[in-house]
Order: sequence, then C-alpha cells, then structure tokens
Amino acid sequence: MAPREKAMVVFGGTGNQGSCVLKHFHAAETPNVTCVTRNPADARAQQMATVFTRVEMAVGDFEDPAGMEGILKDASRDGARDVFVFLISTPCLASTGFAFDAANEEKTAKV
Repeated sequence: MAPREKAMVVFGGTGNQGSCVLKHFHAAETPNVTCVTRNPADARAQQMATVFTRVEMAVGDFEDPAGMEGILKDASRDGARDVFVFLISTPCLASTGFAFDAANEEKTAKV
C-alpha cells in the first residue's frame, strides 16, 4: 500500500455542521476521512456510517485527551504526511458545563 498523503479527521461529524463537512468529502471522493463520535450506537452515527461509506467511524470524546491523541495517531497510521483536523462543537462541550471562555480556551489549547 502506498503511503497516504493526507488524512482528514472530523470531530463532531454527526451534527448538522459536521455532517455537511462529511458530505463535502464524500462528494469529492476524498480518501482517508475519519468521523469521530462519542456514541457509535446513536442513530445519527449509524446513519453517517451507512451514507458515507468511505468514512471511517471512530469513538472519541473531547474530554479524553489521550483518546483524541490516539485517534490522530491512528489517522496517520499508514504514513499520512498531513492530518487535517475539523473540530466542530457547541459552545458547551460537556454536561458538566465546560463552556468556552478565555480561561477554558487556554486550558484546552494546552491539552
């Protein structure tokens, strides 16, 4: 197998905006696309896996930095030179109220 030039990772791909990103990649027949979802059993995640057959589904959560790192490493597993990340989220990431403000943005950037 030839090394991959690039890989795309879409966090939040099962939402309204993220699914539009996946739709674009699917229409362009973009290879090496991963959609990250917290819940692969969710109806929306199942729909994405069925409709976007060239997209690999992965399980991940913003609150798990080690898991996110693993997903990004996995995206480059076949030697992808560049990994492009599309991070699509709502202002509140967690049920615990992790909302983006200046302090939390700085904390998140250092993860």
